[in-house]
Amino acid sequence: MFVFYHNPKSFHAVKKRFQEVLSTMGSRALGDYVIWATFNPEDLGGQPFAGMSEDADGIRARLGLDPNEKGADLICFVYQLLSDVEPLFPTIADAQWSSRFRPAPPGSRWGLTWSEIDEEEPRPEVVHQPITGSTVEQIEIVRASRQQ
Repeated sequence: MFVFYHNPKSFHAVKKRFQEVLSTMGSRALGDYVIWATFNPEDLGGQPFAGMSEDADGIRARLGLDPNEKGADLICFVYQLLSDVEPLFPTIADAQWSSRFRPAPPGSRWGLTWSEIDEEEPRPEVVHQPITGSTVEQIEIVRASRQQ
């Protein structure tokens, strides 16, 4: 699973700093209330972005993230949910009343993202209680396209 935090100022400096901070955060929560996450339902232990764009703007469009962040890199935390952390169905309140929120069809096992890319399938989405730094397995910084 991945969790997104936007707009690092310096690719390498931010990645190094996050790794330093996470190494000291073992039991500290990464968030206050709720964390939004996506995953690959065909491979729960694998890479959630298999088959998706490799740049931040493509991922942002596919997942229905804020288009005003276009051009910003994404910082992604890779982790597995612990057995005592329940994935929950996201609601409009979790999306902070965003116009980009779409309810999933009846009977869905999880929420679905709203993609700006019409031909691509929506991705699953869940929310869950904050996890601790020790849960994070990997940090990925996905670069935004620098083309104008």
